[in-house]
Amino acid sequence: MNEPVAANSDPVFLTAAEAMAILRLKRSTFYAYVAQGIIPAVKVGHFLWFRREDIVNFGQKSA
Repeated sequence: MNEPVAANSDPVFLTAAEAMAILRLKRSTFYAYVAQGIIPAVKVGHFLWFRREDIVNFGQKSA
């Protein structure tokens, strides 16, 4: 599957697995945060995508 890529070759959107790895969160904690709206997600069909910027910002706030 092709995902949008920024000019600097970093993907603009991440999969849940990629976002969990960056944040070092367990699956249950990650999806609890998504369900509560703490971590924003974009739903496309049956898939959830996460903006890299949102994930990086969340990681910096919680560090």
